Amino acid sequence: MSVVTSAAIVYHMVRNYHQRVLVCAPSNIAVDNLAFKLHNIGINVVRVVARSRESVSGLVENICLHNMALYVGGKDNNELYRLNQVLQVRSSAVSDV
Repeated sequence: MSVVTSAAIVYHMVRNYHQRVLVCAPSNIAVDNLAFKLHNIGINVVRVVARSRESVSGLVENICLHNMALYVGGKDNNELYRLNQVLQVRSSAVSDV
């Protein structure tokens, strides 16, 4: 099944039934392509990736849960964002040793 066909099916399920839809595919790239397409046609998408893939950049970085969670509540008023910044600084200091 093509990405366009899959995206059309998901689009109509979301629009007609007003429900959340969980989508999976046999590969990460297939899920990325589908998530990208759905996002571009106006569907709210949250891409969940394995922790081991959080550092992998790609088309859907902006809709990945681990990136979105950092800004819940706003960048300036978010404890999670602040803690992540501390973690990043400490991680980079350890890797520099």
